[in-house]
This record gives sequence, C-alpha cells and structure tokens, in this order.
Amino acid sequence: MEKLMIKNLNYAYENQDELFSQVNICLEKGSKVRLFGENGSGKTTLLKIIANIIEDEETLSYELNYFGENVTFSDIRENRVFIADSSTFYEELTMEQNIQFYNLFFNYGEDFLKNVYKLSKKFNVYSYLKQPVKNVSLGTRQKIWLAINLSTPTELVLLDEPFNSLDKESRGILSDLINESTGRTFIIVSHENNEGVLFSHELNSNNWSVSQLTM
Repeated sequence: MEKLMIKNLNYAYENQDELFSQVNICLEKGSKVRLFGENGSGKTTLLKIIANIIEDEETLSYELNYFGENVTFSDIRENRVFIADSSTFYEELTMEQNIQFYNLFFNYGEDFLKNVYKLSKKFNVYSYLKQPVKNVSLGTRQKIWLAINLSTPTELVLLDEPFNSLDKESRGILSDLINESTGRTFIIVSHENNEGVLFSHELNSNNWSVSQLTM
C-alpha cells in the first residue's frame, strides 16, 4: 500500500514557540482522514505546509515520502488542492468567466469544465454561473468554489472546515461526493464527525496520532 509519510516535521511561527517538533504522520493512499484537535494545535497550519503555502526554510524542516517518492511539498503542488473555508474570485467577472480563467491558468482541460458544471448542478448553483461575482451571495460562492476545486484532477485533497458555511442539504451533497470518491486521499479539518463522511482514519492534532476507524 502506497503511503504519504511526513517525518521529523518541525515548524515555528516567527518569534513563537515551536508548533511542530519531530512530528511523524503516515497516511495510506486513498484514505479519508478527519483532522481534529484543540484550537491552536496546528490543524490549518499543517494543511498550509502540505499545500506549500507555508515554505519558510528557516523554521520549517521535514522529510516527505509521497506515495513512494522522496520529494518536497513544492514538488507535489500540481497533485494537491487546498480548499479553505473562503472562496477567491475576481469580483468584476462572472462566475463562469472565473471558472474558465481557472481552467486556462492550470490547463486542466474540457473534463475539468464538465465536472465543474456537473457539480454546480448538484449544489443547485448552476443558474448563478452567468452572474457577476459581486452579485452572488457568499454561500453560493462557496458552493461554486467547492465545485471548482473538487473537479481538479489531483490525488490529494485538503479541506479546512468545508462544512461551516453550507446549509444542511449542501453538507449532505458534499459528504456524498467525498464518500463516492475513490483513489483520492482526503485530509479534512472537522471538529465533529457529524456530517456523514465515512472517514477511514482520524488524525489527532493534540498528539499527532493516526487511528484507523472501523467501517
């Protein structure tokens, strides 16, 4: 079984105590991992390190084996997507123009666009794609943002509290999409496992232990 292995992870924010000290994390490929723990224990920071958003070489050190290859987090940028709880769009463009720009920038292709439109319909926001972003509610933006990012052809999906801004129906849709996905590895920050996601493992940020769940 191929694994994502992070060894000897050390990191501290500037002028602060060390947040990670010799942390080791091992996850199986295709896992759906719930990341939980106390506030300030490093959950979002870990996702940002994996996503290469945090890359300060002076305070960050680690060893990474990514499904059989010894690499850096920078090396796997094209193989992962980080979905925070806030969306990023160009306000003056329509939603559809933003989607097309995203596709051109990353060169994902027609399958990506088809998947975005398909998921937009699932989230019941397809009718908003012709609207300028500035006229669209934050909740609708987040659903379209999820449709875009879940459509990316990436192996590793990082989600930071993805259910927070969603209504009950949309939370169920997102849970179903995660459950139905095969072959992708999900790491999801979630304080409570009450959203219907069939997690295979839990990662506790209080001690960085990984537990396998009984399905």
